[in-house]
Amino acid sequence: MTTKTQSPNASKRKEAGFSLIEVLMATVLMGYAIASTDAFFMAASSKATLAEDPVTARILAREVHQMAKLLPREPGAFGVTAETGYADIKSLADLQSVTFSTAVLANGKQYPDMSGWSQVVTLAKVELDDLTTPKSVTPADDGRLVEHFDAMLLRLTVEIYKNGEFVDSFSWLLRP
Repeated sequence: MTTKTQSPNASKRKEAGFSLIEVLMATVLMGYAIASTDAFFMAASSKATLAEDPVTARILAREVHQMAKLLPREPGAFGVTAETGYADIKSLADLQSVTFSTAVLANGKQYPDMSGWSQVVTLAKVELDDLTTPKSVTPADDGRLVEHFDAMLLRLTVEIYKNGEFVDSFSWLLRP
């Protein structure tokens, strides 16, 4: 009976560590794992940024709503169509068809660090018995926004845009 004996150097070679092929395979697998994780975080970051836009839009719309609540209700010309400077807003009627090309706060000042955002404001008369149908202003209204306090409301609609793209629209009913 013959027995094979291994030399002491042969057993040391097997216990010495990983081969070059094993190290390369481990590196490639780690690279794939890191790349897929990076892609996941990039997608999540992009979705988080998109989720911020509706929240920002609501904040900007609420600023205009607050402005409308603070403005005096005195009768004024209904239908200002030119882009209005912030100093020109003196009554609720002045908000009709106004576009704030730079977002504004309720006090009429520019919203800091909000370049690219804009607020488009419209006002429409609505009757208490039909809140869904806005009433147009006719020459018989004599250009007055505020008439018949007990039979009418105003619908304030604020559309929010970011870099010219529509983000969201919000509406409130106001007592004149």
